[in-house]
Amino acid sequence: MPAEREKTGGPAADRRRETWVRLLRYGVVGGLTTVVDWGLFTLLYTACGADENLSNAISVVCAVCFAYLANKHFVFHARCADRRALVREAFSFFSARAATMLFQLGGVFVFVTLVGWPAFWVKGAVNVAVILLNYILSQRLIFKPHGDARTRDEACGTAADL
Repeated sequence: MPAEREKTGGPAADRRRETWVRLLRYGVVGGLTTVVDWGLFTLLYTACGADENLSNAISVVCAVCFAYLANKHFVFHARCADRRALVREAFSFFSARAATMLFQLGGVFVFVTLVGWPAFWVKGAVNVAVILLNYILSQRLIFKPHGDARTRDEACGTAADL
């Protein structure tokens, strides 16, 4: 075992590797979420002739639902012991996404409308901040590992912790 640990760099190296893999998965899921959003919007708006606002609303809701499921299963490997914990986890995810959406709307409004900075630069910078906030909230608050085995039956945690 010690010789094997020397090859991998030990527990700290394993955690760094896990973090990089999780970040890569988060990026892939983010890209796929964007494809779901834009693809569904395009389908509804152009192929079906739906109103642009209705198309946008449906595509965003579907994309956020996809993001929840994909992040839960493929990025953070989260499992919930019961329905109550699952509802709490889902509510936390959708609430966090609503909060970061308000942050995004507010950031663009303040820096473009009130301050007069270029819209595309602001949108890009705020979008990067939102992506980072969403990742941190997902990792630290929504899909975080919870307590010991006695308390996990009421909480969600990562698959490795259950």
